Amino acid sequence: MFIDYRHFDAANIVPRFEFGFGLSYTSFEYSGLAIAPVVGGLDRDRELEASWLAGKPGPQGVGASTALWLHRPMYNVSFTVQNTGKVAGMEVRALVLSRVCVPS
Repeated sequence: MFIDYRHFDAANIVPRFEFGFGLSYTSFEYSGLAIAPVVGGLDRDRELEASWLAGKPGPQGVGASTALWLHRPMYNVSFTVQNTGKVAGMEVRALVLSRVCVPS
């Protein structure tokens, strides 16, 4: 089944542009980036977070998550994307954030 990228790999072919390279028939401009922390949260979330940071085990039980607080919204992020080219098109952006635990 040497089709698609497997054919390229088997035949030692280097594609000019790999899938996801970001080619488009138009151009886009980004502006108005705003990042703001989500204020508030439940006291239970703070307790779970403090326990996790201290290396203590999370809650246990049938169907219990060990770190529910990891899934709560932490930041609101917004920005504007404008098509500045001559051809209609779409732009898909992804923002990935992760928590970093810095030992004290």
